Amino acid sequence: MAKTISTWALIGLVAIFAGCGTQPTGERFMMQPMPKDCPDNQGRCEIKVGVAKCSAVPNACDLYVDYDIVRFGRGRNGPIRWDLQEPGYVFPDDGITFVAACAPSIRNCRPVANGRAFQCENMHAQEAYCKYTVKITGPTNTNPLDPWVVND
Repeated sequence: MAKTISTWALIGLVAIFAGCGTQPTGERFMMQPMPKDCPDNQGRCEIKVGVAKCSAVPNACDLYVDYDIVRFGRGRNGPIRWDLQEPGYVFPDDGITFVAACAPSIRNCRPVANGRAFQCENMHAQEAYCKYTVKITGPTNTNPLDPWVVND
């Protein structure tokens, strides 16, 4: 019960802070206000990654994902895949990195599809709030992004 309340408190804080920033221009997909429950009916957990809101100073673009919070319910596990939506960008070897405390649950992270996607295995070894960083390389510098995976 306490984990459920904590999950919703985290979701509320993310929604409040997300509303304070300006929305990216040129979005190709819509950011979803609710967490993504994984895996879906086909056993997949796929997250879209996009590039938007570029500025001349400091010559960088922002990254965004369609779900800031990805939630694996009790006893659920499986692969998580991030798919780039912008041409010309790729994930480096450390394109998705999780905080060290999540190492028992999130493993085998690596670029796939010639760097156009990134995949990790969520073993759901523990209940945890796993902050992760998204990095990509390409024609324009990008600011890293820090969304969450929640294992209830």
